[in-house]
Amino acid sequence: MNPRQTFRILIINPNSSEATTAAIVASIDRMQLGDSIELSAYTTPQPVPSSITSYSDIETSEETVCSRISTDGPTLDHYDAVLIAGFGTKSLISKLSNLGPECIMGVFEASILTAQTLLRPDSDDRWGIVTLDDFWGSYLTGEVRTFLGQNKNSSNDRFAGVFSAKLHSSDPNTISQEDMKNGIREATGQLFQSSSARCVVIGCIVSAELEDIVRSTATEFSGKRMGETLYVIDATKAGILQVQQMVRCRDTFR
Repeated sequence: MNPRQTFRILIINPNSSEATTAAIVASIDRMQLGDSIELSAYTTPQPVPSSITSYSDIETSEETVCSRISTDGPTLDHYDAVLIAGFGTKSLISKLSNLGPECIMGVFEASILTAQTLLRPDSDDRWGIVTLDDFWGSYLTGEVRTFLGQNKNSSNDRFAGVFSAKLHSSDPNTISQEDMKNGIREATGQLFQSSSARCVVIGCIVSAELEDIVRSTATEFSGKRMGETLYVIDATKAGILQVQQMVRCRDTFR
């Protein structure tokens, strides 16, 4: 069997912000994947809000995505894989699986898989998530346990937790770059005050500047070597890598 040379990937932004979609595509472009990726992006239309910051927002987003994809959205069967660029999308994955390719993943799940892969076996390595909005702090803690097959009250020695700057906004696109940088710095500081970590997942659209802030904050709290060796995971980039691997596994093992 000849290895696949090109991957047709559809990115679904589950909120209605075109600016967010543009930032997602820009993040992927920085990976310099060349001609191996044929990328398309879809922004979910209103009534989905421009940011998802509550359980009701997640429900509205899932209903709208499924409805629009079924009617006038992109045809999922035209793609090798679909990546959902949102953290609160686990039921959306199963719903869309009935409409298109088998290889569908969310950036949240991709981030967990990537972090777990980078932890050294038989070590005290840990990973954690930093985010801006307090809603995600409480929501994602439970979702990580669910994804890893744990019950709600169990602990995980590998997972340091979710740390939030509590920087709430009905529209994160209105948060200034300075406030965003300070928020990520605050959340990363909470993580390294609580525990050391080998991997940090950034739970928002990531710029190179935010990656530098996570690394410099790790250096401040845990020393130069920690800052240099820390894995800073951009969820979107992790998603692209994981869906490529998912397609390869399907091609190889079926």
